[in-house]
Amino acid sequence: MSRSRPITDDGARVAALLSGAVDAIDMLPSAIIATIRARGDMRIAAVVSNRVAFLGVNMTADPTPFTTDAAGNALPRNPFADQRVRRAMSKAINREAVTSRVLDGQAVPAAQFLPDGYPGTSRKLFPEAYDPDGARSLLAEAGYPQGFNLVLLATRDRGANDIKVAEAIAQMLTRVGVRTSVDAMPYSTFQPRYMRTDFALALRSWGTETGEGSMALRAILGIRDPVAGWGMINGGRYSNPMVDTLLTRALATLDSSAREVLVSQATELALNEQGVIPLHYDIAAWAMRPGVT
Repeated sequence: MSRSRPITDDGARVAALLSGAVDAIDMLPSAIIATIRARGDMRIAAVVSNRVAFLGVNMTADPTPFTTDAAGNALPRNPFADQRVRRAMSKAINREAVTSRVLDGQAVPAAQFLPDGYPGTSRKLFPEAYDPDGARSLLAEAGYPQGFNLVLLATRDRGANDIKVAEAIAQMLTRVGVRTSVDAMPYSTFQPRYMRTDFALALRSWGTETGEGSMALRAILGIRDPVAGWGMINGGRYSNPMVDTLLTRALATLDSSAREVLVSQATELALNEQGVIPLHYDIAAWAMRPGVT
């Protein structure tokens, strides 16, 4: 049986494991994995988790906050209302570089809310290929050949290496002409701002506790209806009635296979429109001493 006690600080948890005070820890920090592997007296177990990092996009505020032209003047219209701009943002991000370098290989690129194999996932969605030239072309086509200035909202205490991920994304967007700075803050400050659409682009994450695609879809991209419990973190105010229609039918369908098809269709529709921009799934890791399984 594993000895355990509630330790929340990552450094203290790792120290407790290394000293033998506890036999196992979860939520293993990526930076310590190589050290533990090198010891040879512990085992690491890991699996792709159901927590996805994504970019929330404010596509309704007009003009959108925290975006300006090269001279610092407010843009006359919301650039993210144009799907070409949202797709350009996605193409500008090198997901493989973020997961391998920033996250020490403890994440994998994402295309939707849940990894392949979970109920309701689509087999037609794939992580966006890194294509900076394509991103520049789409920006020019949308009327932003010189790009624009942007502030990326992020947390500093929520996801794995969230500030470093935000900074890496900011650099990638800047390279295609969307000159991006990061405003990182505690989640307690971030969440109210996100929900009142006080942002242009935001880095956040979501874990699907049910392991089924309708939960994330309804909460993140459903048309906001607090009474019905839809769109509860739809900070970007994405709205597509067909997505809601498919999801409503899915939630009323008792046949599991038929329900999964409907959720998959709704997911494809919403994410092909870049209702949000999926980035990566965290890899959940545990470290343990011999005898602990």
